[in-house]
Amino acid sequence: MCRVVRFHVLLMGSVLLIAGWGSRSLHAETLVELSNTNTKASWIGRVEGQNQTHCWLMGQDGVLHQIALKDVTNFRRVSPQFKRLTTLQMKSQLHSEFGRDFEVATTARYITVAPRGTASAYVKLFDQVYRQFYSYFKLRGMNLDEPEFPMVSVIFPDQQQFIDYCRQDGVRYQPELQGYYQPRTNRVALYIPTNQVTWQSPSRVNSSLSLRKTFEQSPSPFPTVDTFSQSEHYANLALLDEELANTIIHEGTHQVAFNMNLHSRLGDNPRWVVEGLAMVFESPGIRTASRVTEETLNRERFLWFGDYSSRRRPDNALANFVVSDNLFNSSALDAYSEAWALSYYLLETRPRQYVDYLKLVSTHSNGRRYTPEERLTDFQEVIHSNLTKIESDYLRYHERLRR
Repeated sequence: MCRVVRFHVLLMGSVLLIAGWGSRSLHAETLVELSNTNTKASWIGRVEGQNQTHCWLMGQDGVLHQIALKDVTNFRRVSPQFKRLTTLQMKSQLHSEFGRDFEVATTARYITVAPRGTASAYVKLFDQVYRQFYSYFKLRGMNLDEPEFPMVSVIFPDQQQFIDYCRQDGVRYQPELQGYYQPRTNRVALYIPTNQVTWQSPSRVNSSLSLRKTFEQSPSPFPTVDTFSQSEHYANLALLDEELANTIIHEGTHQVAFNMNLHSRLGDNPRWVVEGLAMVFESPGIRTASRVTEETLNRERFLWFGDYSSRRRPDNALANFVVSDNLFNSSALDAYSEAWALSYYLLETRPRQYVDYLKLVSTHSNGRRYTPEERLTDFQEVIHSNLTKIESDYLRYHERLRR
């Protein structure tokens, strides 16, 4: 046993040394190959992280691979420089993966796989998500990181195909699941029946009962990183008569935020941070820089938070919400509404601090458990040291919006 453990330690040390780990604070740029001579399995990529039992490699297609060190018998340096696949190479791979029933369309930053005759329309919608997200922060004088890899989305018209793909992705399917973003593969997957598609935005109607049922039945969509596991997903659970554009916007925002390093694909990301940002960008007024406040609100979350804050929200609840995801497990709709409300407040009143906070969280939570103490310290360091004052300002801000 000691000999095996010692081998793994030596192996990992050698991999990191070859990869140049430690010479850079974020990524080792060397392209390496790990393999198992017995099973003939091999993995090629850039070392992104490691612990005593596992290593993470970033593939040339942007897919993260979790590799148990006990399964590795050999390693070698393939190239001194990591180089991602071209869009054309990734497009060819996706053609092979999904077959003749699908087509693949591309833009400068996106690759979309969809039923024949629809991919170009879908890829333009995703591209619009990116451009509006980027413009929102650019207009406020903030430059975000460019995505390193083309962002892939897959549209399934057939429910069984979607279910099979969920299973392949390690995602638990539910009848209400219409789409999700998977940090491990860096892909958005959506189930959109062909007969449900309209390219005009229908009116957005949801009953509170439908929303409550949807969220209360949903699994926790957030990963844990104690073992570098990213098998979970960031999901949008929606009924099939929900607005198609909102599903694409919500999941597309998750994908863009992770690819622009506002969230960590290896990280123990706070749930309110990830979901709050996506829900803010569901509102058309946010994406189009509207000056009409009502158009920038996520109406459902706004109304729910008004009810929650006036009836059920405990005093001085902000600290617990920042340091723990417990509210999402005990009262999901209250948690989602507060995630939207807090994110909206921070984006509208102190956008630069908010972006600095997201980047700090992404760095501190990368590849390990993000402790409650660290969550609180980071929030106080960047947003405000006095939680009582910031909570008071935050609640008064939303009270004024309701008048």
